[in-house]
Amino acid sequence: MKNILAAIDFSEATPKILEQAESLARGLEAHLWLVHAEDTSVEDRSDQQKIQDLVDNIRAVGIKTTGLLLEGNPAEAICSKAQELEIDFILIGSHGRTGLTKLLLGSVSDSVLRQAPCPVMVVKGYNH
Repeated sequence: MKNILAAIDFSEATPKILEQAESLARGLEAHLWLVHAEDTSVEDRSDQQKIQDLVDNIRAVGIKTTGLLLEGNPAEAICSKAQELEIDFILIGSHGRTGLTKLLLGSVSDSVLRQAPCPVMVVKGYNH
């Protein structure tokens, strides 16, 4: 494994995803790609700064890391970028939604699981 993608959404699940991603990347000496995808424009400077801060913190502990902001359907954008970068493994969070909420809002993690070009690990975040 040379390339690991951690899909982050700046939710309460993000620290858990990062913990797992850093551990894998360190142990495998892999490149870690931090990806944040939104349906809306990614010109929000606060998101750019958040991802850069995360990248800087991870690089400080010696892990080769790149941060990317993607625009479009999150699951499609994540899977497309994973294909393009020849990602070997994806980590993504799950909010634990069930029932009608999941049906109405969909699930990015479920879509990534179905569409990803590589293995996916879903990291449970929190329940609503």
